[in-house]
Amino acid sequence: MGILRHSPIRGLEIYMVSLNQTQWLTLLGGLNMVFLEDIELEGNIPRPALTRFLIKHKGLKNIHIRGNMHSGCVQPSQLQSQPVLPNLLTLHAPLAVCCDIVDQVANSSSLYELQIETQGQLSPGDIAVEGGESGDESRMEELLDTLCKAKPTLRVVFIFSGSLYSRWTADA
Repeated sequence: MGILRHSPIRGLEIYMVSLNQTQWLTLLGGLNMVFLEDIELEGNIPRPALTRFLIKHKGLKNIHIRGNMHSGCVQPSQLQSQPVLPNLLTLHAPLAVCCDIVDQVANSSSLYELQIETQGQLSPGDIAVEGGESGDESRMEELLDTLCKAKPTLRVVFIFSGSLYSRWTADA
């Protein structure tokens, strides 16, 4: 996998791969692609391994994650000492992953669109999200509030059970 480090690959898609947690840890831990800008992953991916993988690829502009995220969280102290995804433009991921990433890129000026997948329900005009792991709902509400104050043009899209439910922007 070392040959991929300096390869000119800008996009990577991994779909419908049946890997267990250990295999995901090995795959994501071993990949380090300097020029990677776009990533699409689908599977039952452990959150800590996914978050570490995404954060080590500072050139990422577009992230699209689908699937079930295994529990676990990345310790904030592991992430705060380095710039996190300074080029990120769009993030489309389940609620738990959005929380992990948005928490780290809250001061980034590049984030343009955030798509949050959740199994929960929203009332019209409501920003609170249900259906994530314990605490993710209020955490995401706080993160959205902070992000939208810093980025009045941020576009946030909530996707429920695979269908588009609501669009909300900070200036609406």
